[in-house]
Amino acid sequence: MIYPHRQARSTWRFTEAPYAHARILKVDLSGVFEHGGIAYGPSDLAKVIPNPFPLAVDVPIKYYPFARDRARFVGEPIAVVLADDPYRAMDLLDYVQVDFEPLKPVLTLDDALRGDVLVHEELKSNVAMYRHMKFGPVDKAFSEAPVIVKREFYYQKYNAMPLETYGVLAHYVNGELNVWANVQGPMLIAYFITRALGLPTGSLRLFGPRDVGGSFGSKYMLYPYITLAAAASILSGRPVKWIEGRTEHLIGSNSGGARKGVVEVAATRDGMIQGLRYRFYEDVGAYPRPPDPGVLFRVHGNMNGAYDVRAIEVEDYVIVTNKLPSGLNRSYGGPPFYYMLEVAVNELARELGVDPLELRIKNLIREFPKKIGDEYFYETVTGGLYPRQDYERVVRAIEPEYRRWLEERRKNPNIGVGIAVLVEPAGTNLGYTDLAIEPSKRKYPHSALVPT
Repeated sequence: MIYPHRQARSTWRFTEAPYAHARILKVDLSGVFEHGGIAYGPSDLAKVIPNPFPLAVDVPIKYYPFARDRARFVGEPIAVVLADDPYRAMDLLDYVQVDFEPLKPVLTLDDALRGDVLVHEELKSNVAMYRHMKFGPVDKAFSEAPVIVKREFYYQKYNAMPLETYGVLAHYVNGELNVWANVQGPMLIAYFITRALGLPTGSLRLFGPRDVGGSFGSKYMLYPYITLAAAASILSGRPVKWIEGRTEHLIGSNSGGARKGVVEVAATRDGMIQGLRYRFYEDVGAYPRPPDPGVLFRVHGNMNGAYDVRAIEVEDYVIVTNKLPSGLNRSYGGPPFYYMLEVAVNELARELGVDPLELRIKNLIREFPKKIGDEYFYETVTGGLYPRQDYERVVRAIEPEYRRWLEERRKNPNIGVGIAVLVEPAGTNLGYTDLAIEPSKRKYPHSALVPT
């Protein structure tokens, strides 16, 4: 058996930006060389990483795996240091001297929307994408509804820590790049890596272990660091290994983005939901790197939740800030969406003075009229397909426990009792990211749902 990690002759660490927003005035690596190490700064890395990564939105933002002239989040890589062991490489980081000109950072969605400071000046705004879509008779549903409830929300930025952090071994030799990494979705990101390096896709051999050590989606975002390791191998002519530290993971890996928004529910007085309106502001951090802003669209086909709602309107804003870029993380896009929808349904129950469980049961999908082959489906107004299920039976199964806890709360008002009903997509091919682009601008206009 071959153990590729035994081939490594160099290990690397990288210098991280200590500022959320700063201009890089000078990078001095001479101290590293004086102490027997090897280092590469932005000008060196740019020679072998000539191209930015592709983005899922059509904006004039260039995303590289390192900061070229400006640091845009704490933890953004600036320089790479190589040594014979990781401890020596860590010590040599002290000899990397970077002169910064600190700039005012954009730290919140409200800061970004004010627009007095821009994360990317070439964008001329901090809004990287805006999409407005209507499905079904939304205006009619809201103009005729006797009951309308509205809730504003905020969902915080969050990180997941897998059992094992990132690990990369890269070796470039004779025009071929061999990479061993605990990456998630290797076939999807091979193009990102080779494009950034300016190499033919066929020159990359990317090996991933059967067990990646846990991910929660985060190891899809390994591609910037694979690219950096590959660049270090190209520049040094040696195999290069990097094992991420846990602090590095929290600072520089990826996170679920913060989101604020508004949900409106139109209903009849007897509790039948007639329409839904959403307005979401998604904080994707310093760069809208792929697959974001797919976080807004992964649940696009199930924006009615488990409820039979035939009128939905949604406004999506993608916002850049001086924070760690977001990405796949813990049911990608699901938790903030389900939280906002279900709390809005609870608000409707309070407004009507009815039991939240009974309100949900009243609005559950019951008919599955669309036949495909031998199976029957419910087609959502936004284009999703739900296979036939007995939703009421599932929800009724939790009713005894729900009632028991309501009784416990009557005895002890400090006990909280909540309920949520949701439908979660069972799989994905990332095709939903097409929704980030206006239909007329899509290269393949029929590759994703086009609302009419």
